[in-house]
Amino acid sequence: MSDNSSTSGNFGHLGRRGFLRLGGAGAAALGIAPLLAACGGSSGGGGGSTNAKTDVKTQTFDNVTIDDVKKDLGLDTAHLLASKTINLGAILPLSGTGTYYGDVQGKGINLAAKLIKALGGPTVNVVEKDHKSGDPQAGVTAFRELAAQKIEFIYSTYIADFYALLPSYRNGNVFVLEGGQAGVTPQLSGVPHYWAGDVATDGYYPMMFEYIKQTKPNIKKIAAISVDVGAAVRAGAKIPLSKAASDAGFDLVMEEYVPYGTTEFASLLSKAQSKTPDALLNGMTPGGGLLARQAKQAGLNIPQYGNNLVTDDVAAGGTAFNGFQFSSYWLNVNAPGSRYAQWMVNEWNKAYGSSPLKPDAYGSIAFDIGMQMFQLWMAADKAGLPITQESLNKIASTTTVKSVFGGDGTGPAGTLTWDATTHFPSGQIGMFELTGGKLTQKAVANDDGVTNFKLL
Repeated sequence: MSDNSSTSGNFGHLGRRGFLRLGGAGAAALGIAPLLAACGGSSGGGGGSTNAKTDVKTQTFDNVTIDDVKKDLGLDTAHLLASKTINLGAILPLSGTGTYYGDVQGKGINLAAKLIKALGGPTVNVVEKDHKSGDPQAGVTAFRELAAQKIEFIYSTYIADFYALLPSYRNGNVFVLEGGQAGVTPQLSGVPHYWAGDVATDGYYPMMFEYIKQTKPNIKKIAAISVDVGAAVRAGAKIPLSKAASDAGFDLVMEEYVPYGTTEFASLLSKAQSKTPDALLNGMTPGGGLLARQAKQAGLNIPQYGNNLVTDDVAAGGTAFNGFQFSSYWLNVNAPGSRYAQWMVNEWNKAYGSSPLKPDAYGSIAFDIGMQMFQLWMAADKAGLPITQESLNKIASTTTVKSVFGGDGTGPAGTLTWDATTHFPSGQIGMFELTGGKLTQKAVANDDGVTNFKLL
């Protein structure tokens, strides 16, 4: 339970397969993003009164049609590419410990392919390959198989399979969109042919702390309990927890890390109580539900916050999750921010059935990446360029695409625009509250977590 665990290849004592299981298949962790995920707890106690009045975002859009979506996406009928057939590779965890993610990601990318055709676009053949839940050699083999089929467009996961695929992408004839949630690191920034399909996670901590300051101004002292991903990984974070807390004016009175799979938190909760914190950051991912329940049983009835949500922990946490709030890049199925996002949720439910909090972040990102590819193909055609990886790598940094993420709740879709230097897109992140198994968005900001911060 110390802060000085040894590391091996920057993955800590967990190993690659254990590491990938730390919430979202290790994506946020591997990207050296904030790891305060999947927790629940009382929304009362220790927080003080709220000075900021908020209007809760609870809208849904009724009767969204495919014509509405065509209009919101700004589809140009002259460049829909309806007569073309395009192969799209997807390197996913189809076997091993991460098959949950492979399933939801596969559903997302295949739904995008289906709906691209419904919108009048090309026939998209999704060619799935298995990286065996974070096995670097399996990932490299999967890429070679796609390359042998001359597939130029790839949806990649687990942050280029724990970086092992980055040399292949750098030197390959490919255009790659990564679906893992990552921070901007030297290893990832500006890799040729490799682009992020979702915003950087570096703004999660700043947004969370800004939200606490505006809604619970009496919170001053914070205790943190998180899964241990290794000191080297934490040290590589662009905005570590301690710095983010200090910069925001909070006193981080406890910062503890425990092995993956920990189920007993009594001693840590006792230590936390001795520090008299005003809030708890619960970074057990998964395991946040157990920690939340034990905190409640121990009488530590203070607000709990995080930077992610693991849907399996919702049931484990039970009522202890009520009031849990987290900052993340998340499509709120209970209140989509745009007609486009509502359409995606409706179509997901038609195809796969309705399930609480589904599609989660990973299914939504997979769908969004498929649709990003479609919009980039159309942009290339409109620019008079062939539909090749070379064309997409050329235009990505000057193209804005519509996204199911973001949106202000009035109808129009959110947008993403890639940075030419980092290859990460700019977009919006949100602050969400979980109550009774449903989410309510409480705030929105640019992906740095601070610019254009707004309570909803």
